[in-house]
Amino acid sequence: MRKIEKKTVVSVKLLLKSKLSGYLKAKVMFCWSHVFQTSNVYLSQNQMFHIHPKPTTNKITVDGEITKRGKIEMKVIASWSGGKDSCYAYYLAKQEGHEVIGLLTMMMNEAKSNFHMIPAGILDAQAEALGIPLMKQKATPETYENDFKAALLKLKAKGAEGLVTGDIYEVAGHEEGWLGRVLNEVGLMPIKPLWMGDTKLIYQYYLKAGFKATVVRTNLSKLGVEWLGRTLDQKFYDDIIKLPGIDPCGEGGEYHTVITDGPLMSKKIEILEMAKHKLDGGFGYLEIKKFEVKPKGKVKP
Repeated sequence: MRKIEKKTVVSVKLLLKSKLSGYLKAKVMFCWSHVFQTSNVYLSQNQMFHIHPKPTTNKITVDGEITKRGKIEMKVIASWSGGKDSCYAYYLAKQEGHEVIGLLTMMMNEAKSNFHMIPAGILDAQAEALGIPLMKQKATPETYENDFKAALLKLKAKGAEGLVTGDIYEVAGHEEGWLGRVLNEVGLMPIKPLWMGDTKLIYQYYLKAGFKATVVRTNLSKLGVEWLGRTLDQKFYDDIIKLPGIDPCGEGGEYHTVITDGPLMSKKIEILEMAKHKLDGGFGYLEIKKFEVKPKGKVKP
């Protein structure tokens, strides 16, 4: 999807002319300036509009930090995969002034998370290091949306007003606008600090903030098993940026990670024993057999 700027309203008018009745077209165009003031508007490839509310007027500077210029602070939960994007989004949401009252991880079973397949013990260690309670919700591909909604409603009942996600683009495996629709039905505000950002810059901001992560999943058609177990550092970036058609943040499904250290974490996780596997479907998986949680020095505020 591409972002629609206010200066493109003329082309938007032409599109709306063929999409809506005269009354609706007039009503939409009357409100259009207000929409641009309060929301980010995107146009997908199939010419559908997606409007994402701006929960804050804060901006990420060239250094990857938050510049506070007035904000709406909320009690929020963070969608927590245990990987770099969800952790960085959590970090930025805290900088924006939001109160994170819980983490939510969708699980494939009691032992591993969905998608990233991170062991439950590591997820617990991450949450403990952050000092934030973690809710694990088991889900199957067939029941995922209902299970996700059920978990959100439970957390909303505890006071949550919004959901922080590390999404940069649309959620893979769902229709466009899926998350926005689900949150609208549940009654939570979407908060996407990384949304539609430049993934090259996001990677560099992530490094500068002090995060450490390890590759735990790869799409073998894009990255071989030799990438499993690699640490996301400047060398990783320099190597992956040389590969044609590969997104540095893995937004094409190239890889997934597990966070082992970072700002706001009082402890760090050290992977002591691991094994690389090739899974059915063409995916690589790093099995973490043994890990240790170690204390750190003073936590960065």
